Amino acid sequence: MRFFAAIPVAAALVSAASVDLASRNTPLEVTLEPTGNSGIKASLTNTGATDLKLFKTGTILDDTPVEKVDVFQGGDKIPFHGLRFMIATSNNISEHAYQAIAPGQTIEKTFDVAHTHNLTAGGPFDVVAQGAFVDQLGNIVPFATNRITTNVDGSVAAAAHAKLREKRTLIQSDCTGSRLEIIRAALEDSRALAIAAQKAAGSRPDKMEEFFKSASASTVKTVQDVLGRVAEQCDSMASGSSKIYCSDVDHVCNGNLGYTQTDTNYIVFCDYFFDQAPALSSECRVQDRAGSLLHESTHLGVVKGTDDYNGYGYDFVKSLPADKNLNHADTYTHFASAIHVSC
Repeated sequence: MRFFAAIPVAAALVSAASVDLASRNTPLEVTLEPTGNSGIKASLTNTGATDLKLFKTGTILDDTPVEKVDVFQGGDKIPFHGLRFMIATSNNISEHAYQAIAPGQTIEKTFDVAHTHNLTAGGPFDVVAQGAFVDQLGNIVPFATNRITTNVDGSVAAAAHAKLREKRTLIQSDCTGSRLEIIRAALEDSRALAIAAQKAAGSRPDKMEEFFKSASASTVKTVQDVLGRVAEQCDSMASGSSKIYCSDVDHVCNGNLGYTQTDTNYIVFCDYFFDQAPALSSECRVQDRAGSLLHESTHLGVVKGTDDYNGYGYDFVKSLPADKNLNHADTYTHFASAIHVSC
């Protein structure tokens, strides 16, 4: 997940889903080119007349293994294996979270798509990116890159993919003391949220329409299946197929609430989660530990592997089309919260 904190940034992100990237003028030009076996160089140019200050987290400008581009082979999208952040929406944002680009200036970022995508099949892969940055004032800066094809040596890509994952497979849990008690309570609360929401999916068509734009049998089944798997994970985190860690094992918290490693199925909670987030709110649309755990659990590959679409909050949920709601982590969170507090 990506994280944001300042009010202007939050306001911009919740409206990002409605941006028509093809029809918007933008002062940002982003081009991609292949480098090495599976490397990508992104060049970002400010074609406008004023300085840009772009929020980096969760974008091409982020140095952590987040989803920077979409990768395809033969028309099929290659699944993303990396980090999704949990945003601390009331936290203060720092200057280092932005990238400044002066008018006419070009900055370059390089990254290896084999780190976050399984390219072991080898051969040609198409790479493209489309989305939007948020600037320091909360304005949306859309972009759409060129589409490139890169020919990949599968064995070399496999080594790159394994290298990134290697450091995570050896990490041990360190949830002790008060943090262990907080996690145990959050698991219990999140499980209760998921079970109540799972039942409501079949009996509250009004809420299904509000959050998922549909109360059809297939939509209800999908929602119930996802929430059922969340409840199962919360009931067996200590010995099941997913794990929780209580310290920043990947060194990427930076004021974040937490993050999920999607394919190796672990969740990391940061200091903010333990020190500032409430346990289980009785108010509408308040970010709490139980909802945050439910949110992160949907990101797990063993649950649903949901996306964030670079947007969070009730307004963003409402702006998404139905097919996106079914794969959007915050939609499940806000649906469960609304059932819990009757809002």
